[in-house]
Amino acid sequence: MTRFRIRLACTFLFCGSATFFSGCGRSGEPLTAKVEGTVTLDGTPVKGATVTFAPLNGRASSGQTNERGEYVLTFKRGIPGALHGKHQVKITKFVADNSKQAIAFAANLHAKQKKFDESRGFIPDEDVTVDPKPKMTGMESANILPAQYGGTESILTATVEPESNVLNFTLSTDVGK
Repeated sequence: MTRFRIRLACTFLFCGSATFFSGCGRSGEPLTAKVEGTVTLDGTPVKGATVTFAPLNGRASSGQTNERGEYVLTFKRGIPGALHGKHQVKITKFVADNSKQAIAFAANLHAKQKKFDESRGFIPDEDVTVDPKPKMTGMESANILPAQYGGTESILTATVEPESNVLNFTLSTDVGK
């Protein structure tokens, strides 16, 4: 009878452990890895920039730089990192601008970004509601970083490896660099 109880206890222990450890992963979520780094422009840290990693297929990840130009990506609420694989990287920093040029730029950028996101299968976070037609308020924003680093024409790319990734971006206002 004692052997039976020991076997029974071991069976429950094994099954319980297997159930516990199989539940520790994010069931149904794609594999992500931690991504962090620094963004500088002409050697100076860029504060308040948005860093976005857009994979060929799937949800993009993003993060914002702090006063030292450091960023950490978030895949979606509660899930840090980015999908494994190759990404187009977009780095932008928007400031308020009420000129007609900025308003037109913002409308054009929104339309391009929406088309790009749809073509890449980007799925907005389910907790965020997006107005399909943004209202122009007269105080729009303009990207103050060089265009080659932001939007659909960004020249920046990165590969996210399965382990932790430190990916720094050294930007230049000189287009030829």
